[in-house]
Amino acid sequence: MNTVAVIPVFNHGDAVGAVVARLRGQGLPVILVNDGCNAACAQILQTLANTDTAAADLPPVHLLTHPENRGKGAAVMTGLACAHEQGYSHALQVDADGQHDLDAVPAFLAAADGQPEAVINACPRYDDSVPKGRLYGRYLTHVWVWINTLSLRIPDSMCGFRIYPLAAVMPLLPVLASASRMDFDTEILVRLDWAATPIVNLPVAVRYPVGGLSHFQPLRDNLRISAMHTRLFFGMLRRFPQLLARHWQGKEKTHWTEIREAGFVGGMRFLFWVYRRGGAWLFRAFLFVVMLWFFATRRLARRASLEYLRRLHRESGGATPAPTHRNSFRHFMNFADVILDKFLAFSGELENIPCHIEGRETLLSLAREKRGALLVTAHLGNLELCRRLHYSLPSDCPPPRLTVLVHTRHAESFNRMLRRLDPSHTFDLVQVTSFTPATAMLLSERIAAGGLVAIAGDRVPVAPGNATFATLEHPFLGAPAHFPIGPYVLAAALGCPVFMLFSARRDGDFFVGLRFLAERIVLPRRARREAIVPYLSAYVAALTEECRKNPLQWFNFFPFWQAPEFPV
Repeated sequence: MNTVAVIPVFNHGDAVGAVVARLRGQGLPVILVNDGCNAACAQILQTLANTDTAAADLPPVHLLTHPENRGKGAAVMTGLACAHEQGYSHALQVDADGQHDLDAVPAFLAAADGQPEAVINACPRYDDSVPKGRLYGRYLTHVWVWINTLSLRIPDSMCGFRIYPLAAVMPLLPVLASASRMDFDTEILVRLDWAATPIVNLPVAVRYPVGGLSHFQPLRDNLRISAMHTRLFFGMLRRFPQLLARHWQGKEKTHWTEIREAGFVGGMRFLFWVYRRGGAWLFRAFLFVVMLWFFATRRLARRASLEYLRRLHRESGGATPAPTHRNSFRHFMNFADVILDKFLAFSGELENIPCHIEGRETLLSLAREKRGALLVTAHLGNLELCRRLHYSLPSDCPPPRLTVLVHTRHAESFNRMLRRLDPSHTFDLVQVTSFTPATAMLLSERIAAGGLVAIAGDRVPVAPGNATFATLEHPFLGAPAHFPIGPYVLAAALGCPVFMLFSARRDGDFFVGLRFLAERIVLPRRARREAIVPYLSAYVAALTEECRKNPLQWFNFFPFWQAPEFPV
């Protein structure tokens, strides 16, 4: 692998010297493209190119010049073409304004060395210096990219920090002639994806320097970006059969923990921005399109939905919705409604909706006695309704802290988002993909302080060698299914009361139920699994009852039964 850095420059004289020095210090030669800079910046670039590299024992700097400003995309393409002519195999594109964390360069080079045929794409991690309008506005482009690639392979297409394999890029340059400005970064990545070029996404810290110079022109560049999305959309339609076949031919992961949740937190931020700007009607319209696309492209989720509807329909004697594709899409749209309810909860707009609470007195008693408890929940309804359970307590009884255990790795990012959206929120997400002694100590402290710990009892995580995440087989909707024993092992370790917590929305009203399961679970060492069965049976019976009452609100869109009975 032979890599060169390509830096498009337009009047970034104050910052470009430091960027070039950092890159050369890491052993990278540099191609600077003067894209019609003013005289002062042009002189700085000429000085950088004239440096005696032999005396300094540094890689060379090559300078190219556009007599007039042609745009960032045109400058990058000029640099890439020069890199190819000079015999380089790869090019690192980096902005001249110093906003990218160049400490990430070694990791990007290592990734490119491991997969030389792939694009190594940056997923920016912004600090508080980023303008909020720029941060949230870019998610509209992200969604269009996901639509135009029929995938989530590109979480962020707008960061100008990436490594290109020049063999894959060069055939695309003639097609990209119209993407000469801020639309270039997105269009080239989409077209590389269309060409089945692998894309590896790595995080990179991005900051907006104080007094930094931005050449983004809202009217002109947004019009160009809109035209680009339109162009790519029709290009996607022409390639739709191939892209869909590529999606289906990919190896489908059969366990929910293996399915990447790319862009989850960023997507939630964008949805919140849409809700804030356009209200519930725009939010619903947007989610309808997203869910339609998701329903059309996610065969695994669609199959799991139909499997569940078929089993429930048969178990209920036909009293629940039939397992049709129409009802399956209604199932998906119910999930979209839950997403809307999450934002309504953050905005305090759920307060006027009637909420029927079962178990309020139990929670009040726990709060006044400052006793902690474990809540075994399900992927049914909306866990944010716990806020209503909390807020139903009198003002002289502070609500207990709620800790929700999750098995995905976005917990910390999601916590930060929650704190920004609602600084007064009274619950935390704790990621427990691997259950450690430190996690057990944290939970014990929270229980001892009178807090509540919630853990799902209807989804099986994977943690090889960790007995906490073992499973038990139990009949559910007429067939054996595997349920985690983790909630009951955790309850025994914490030595606290255990309740089942369910929530749902019916006929416009909310329902929250807190049901007693055990004052304390004791598991003998030699017969632990047998001792869990009565508690698991009670939980499954309650879950079955709730699914009958709320058939389209159990959102476990992953294979649940080991041997599917119904072909889809």
